[in-house]
Amino acid sequence: MELVENDIMNIRDVTDIGGLLGYFRDHLNWNLGVDDFSDIEDFMYGFDANDLGLKDDEFAKVKSLYQLPPLE
Repeated sequence: MELVENDIMNIRDVTDIGGLLGYFRDHLNWNLGVDDFSDIEDFMYGFDANDLGLKDDEFAKVKSLYQLPPLE
């Protein structure tokens, strides 16, 4: 999928995770159903140092990291 200038401008407007998920839904046709969740944290899951193969002191430098669950 090739990004066009309009897509680049739209992605630059994303400032939070809700906006990112909205971008995925509206511009990439992802069927996320994010409106079904009262809290965005219900839709995502976090990682710990072991999940990433990092030492605790290295992981402490990471402010936040999330991965979307696989699309069904």
